[in-house]
Amino acid sequence: MLVKFLFLLFPFLFCEMNERANENSPEERIVGGDIVPITSAPFVVSVRLSDRHKCGGSIGSNRTIITAAHCTDGLEASSLSVMVGSSDINSTEQIIPVEKFIQHSHFDRDNYENDVSILRLKSQLTFDSEVQSIKLSSVNFPPGTEAQIYGWGIVKEGDITFSPYLKGGTVKIVDRFSCQKAYETKNMRLTREMMCAGIEEGGVDTCPGDSGGPLVVNNSLVGITSFGFGCGDPKFPGVYVNAKVLSNFIRPTIIRLQAD
Repeated sequence: MLVKFLFLLFPFLFCEMNERANENSPEERIVGGDIVPITSAPFVVSVRLSDRHKCGGSIGSNRTIITAAHCTDGLEASSLSVMVGSSDINSTEQIIPVEKFIQHSHFDRDNYENDVSILRLKSQLTFDSEVQSIKLSSVNFPPGTEAQIYGWGIVKEGDITFSPYLKGGTVKIVDRFSCQKAYETKNMRLTREMMCAGIEEGGVDTCPGDSGGPLVVNNSLVGITSFGFGCGDPKFPGVYVNAKVLSNFIRPTIIRLQAD
């Protein structure tokens, strides 16, 4: 299974991509969409490993970041940092080291169940028009609801370079049953805390490098980018962590890390 941070520009991660890339492997993956200013999505951040973009994330509070567990799994907090307040992936103006993180204790590395991790930053963020937190959604939206996706991931399948600027796209929430049927053909089981989003004709989707980033409806965090097959393949919508279902982990963990 190929999750959405693996097709990277950088050789040390490109090796991992090659190890995982096989016919029945999902990808963490925005193809399609447009470049957007950070003021359109001031809650979006770049999670970095050794100062290089690895995943996306969302600001949960002035001290915490919400991302995917597969973005932190097996890593030390000291190797991670977060870039905020810029659409430019190469910006170094606001980069904050990660002090520690709490990964969901039941994260399953085989099927990406409970794929969520909360980071605590070493210093507080100062909120302005380019840096803002995002609230968790309190509702599950029905299939067909439009949602926004954001990230610096690769812009076409098979590429290994990230978008230099933040991109955003519009997708629709997909019926979970039909999504499950599609992924069954790849021997993948969707669990209750997973949801799907895409567009019927394909072409707009999250891609490698977008993992951990937000799926947004009405300015609230509905999902966390997790995995998928291909980029923009109409047969396989992107799979996201359902933020409402896992809010019983996300909310108290943010509160705990904010207070530490």
